Amino acid sequence: MLSGTDVVLTMSYALFAFGLIVPPDVLLASGLTLENLFHRWLGSEEISFVTYHLRRTIMVRLVAGFLPLGYFLFMMFFASTSLATYLLGGIGLSLSLALVIFTHVCTVWYARGTWEGHPTVRNLCEIVKRVQETPPTEGDPPELELLRSLSSWQSVASHIDAECRRLEKFTAYSGRGLISSWPGRRFLVTNSWILFSHASTFKPIFQFMGRLCAMVVDSQTLLDTQTTTMSGHPAGENLGTQTMATVRIVDSENGLCQLSVVIPVGDLEELRTYLQFPLIVAQGVVLEPTIVQQFLTAFLRLVAENPTVRPPADMVRILC
Repeated sequence: MLSGTDVVLTMSYALFAFGLIVPPDVLLASGLTLENLFHRWLGSEEISFVTYHLRRTIMVRLVAGFLPLGYFLFMMFFASTSLATYLLGGIGLSLSLALVIFTHVCTVWYARGTWEGHPTVRNLCEIVKRVQETPPTEGDPPELELLRSLSSWQSVASHIDAECRRLEKFTAYSGRGLISSWPGRRFLVTNSWILFSHASTFKPIFQFMGRLCAMVVDSQTLLDTQTTTMSGHPAGENLGTQTMATVRIVDSENGLCQLSVVIPVGDLEELRTYLQFPLIVAQGVVLEPTIVQQFLTAFLRLVAENPTVRPPADMVRILC
């Protein structure tokens, strides 16, 4: 039977684990994140984007795999004697040890010098294989011809890193366009690639493979804490709210959804400029304009309704 102290300790550890994996805004502002703690091992995201997120996904899996064992050790030292004996003699401790061993074995398999066991690397190898099997045609874009000349996933990763270092790309991350507080979440669109990173997942999509289509399937207005003052009153052009659009990347050949991401409605036009395929709005989806856009529309309509004023020819004009 759990005592009151055991319940408090369990809830405290659950809050610690949740804050470690999905840190709140307070921890993000202070820099207490896994990415900052392991920044020396992760390397530079700006220089080696692919390697950084390969290591970051491994880091998240290792930490998450150690959390159940950490709970048993935590309760063994701080909980009551009866509970500690029950935990040590139960099946939970054995499963937590097996989970730690499994995650470490996967890490050794992933990072055995080639990373070929990592799901992202296997995805890149599949992309290279499909591009190599596609017969060239006259209308192939230069990006497809360039990828066809690359024979390994390492060279493809270098190509992705080079495009990520350019300024001409669409970028959304936690605090800028993405509503999740997960610090490692990224959504990048370059001239050739769509890159999405979240938690222990890193998914690359080559824009010129298959028949892709981006579709806005839903929109919702959310409370935007970044546009409110310290007292909670609305501030900024959105007056405390932000309209978000759910965008899905779909392969029209097989109907599979490759990716689903939620971004602000105001970023859709910028996203459209970097996509190499159509961005359409599904029937029935209404994208509400922001307060500033509504004001500009009403202001321009009133200006157009007013008659044109022409000053007298002999009037002295003062230059601004």
